[in-house]
Amino acid sequence: MFKFKLMLILVVMCFSSISSAAWQTYTTVEFIVIEGEADGSRAYVAFAENFTPSGCSSASGYKRIYPNTKKGELILSNMMMAKASGMQVLPSIGGCDDWGRDILNGVILKR
Repeated sequence: MFKFKLMLILVVMCFSSISSAAWQTYTTVEFIVIEGEADGSRAYVAFAENFTPSGCSSASGYKRIYPNTKKGELILSNMMMAKASGMQVLPSIGGCDDWGRDILNGVILKR
């Protein structure tokens, strides 16, 4: 029983950062901004609704994507597809970037 409790505590600690992200409601992509960072690390998406669950300092409505990572590449390509097709998306938002903007951590596409 002690080992089970210890394992449960370790699992909770390992995934505590994941729990900070919050799934929002279905919405649509309004626009995508890809900025001129040389390393490709700065892109933003804006949704029809301005979700701000992280309490970040910027109220711009931009949600940060890191396209210089594999996850960011996947999110950005799915955001472009959703914008082009008019699909609804369910964004997961959590954390703030260096400009005080929310970070887009994941997305579900709805047909």
